[in-house]
Amino acid sequence: MTTVSLGHFLFFAHLVHIVIVALYQVKPARLATFVMPTVNPAILVWARETAGLTRQEAVRKIGIGDSRDTTAVDKLAALERGDKDPTRPVLLKMVRQYRRPLLTFYLPQPPRKGNRGADFRTISGAQSSKMTPPWSMRSSAMFGVGRVWFEPCWKPRMRLSPCRS
Repeated sequence: MTTVSLGHFLFFAHLVHIVIVALYQVKPARLATFVMPTVNPAILVWARETAGLTRQEAVRKIGIGDSRDTTAVDKLAALERGDKDPTRPVLLKMVRQYRRPLLTFYLPQPPRKGNRGADFRTISGAQSSKMTPPWSMRSSAMFGVGRVWFEPCWKPRMRLSPCRS
């Protein structure tokens, strides 16, 4: 599957526009105008905050530098207020640092936080008060990290040994 970047799409759209004008001799005013979507400033704030970054950390990770009259943090604040649109390279750096897809930045509003249900993970060696008495939960290095098996409190009659090949 081939993916097309926004730059390639815009180049192709411009090329189609030129071909239509040349072949059909249509005046450009009669063609439908293409309005470039803008980045939603509320999404910029949401993406930075959900990535766990302050403005100072985000400026450092994105690589926005100070200029003679404004600081880098003020530049990011202007982007988040909507006073300025981010350039394509800055937006792509935000995509990487905030760990969000590019299309997320064009949504009309920040996504709602979904209900993920109860969290049943436990800390190794800690007993939960919600566990029933005859079972204890242990993690086994034999099965790999993160896998859990249950051991009954009674001893089995036969001892099973691992298969040897």
